[in-house]
Amino acid sequence: MADAASTHWLTRFLFFRLLGLVYVVGFLIVLRQWEPLLGAHGLLPAHEMLERVRESASSGPLAFLQLPTLFWLSDSDAAFRIFGWAGLAGSLVLLAGFANVPLLAGLWFLYMSYGDAGGLFYGY
Repeated sequence: MADAASTHWLTRFLFFRLLGLVYVVGFLIVLRQWEPLLGAHGLLPAHEMLERVRESASSGPLAFLQLPTLFWLSDSDAAFRIFGWAGLAGSLVLLAGFANVPLLAGLWFLYMSYGDAGGLFYGY
């Protein structure tokens, strides 16, 4: 009798490739739309929303728990662009078939960070 890993290879192959494709599209959208929508001179600047959350929380850790995002470290346009390119690179690695837990967790947290910092535009 074959073990489970050898019988589900096609499902694993397709699932992780398609998940990588979803992340590629998601990070391409972030790279293309972040600055005009949520950049420093965008329609609803993300740094203003993060500042409001920071002011409403009494400490840094509480702000992170209220709005878990990587962009507490830096909310500059350069940081949004750098992390967007890092997410795109990671999603291309996943699309190529190199799926592992740290990569999947990193991509999830990175995209969740954009979703949380994106407020109205990424809150759907």
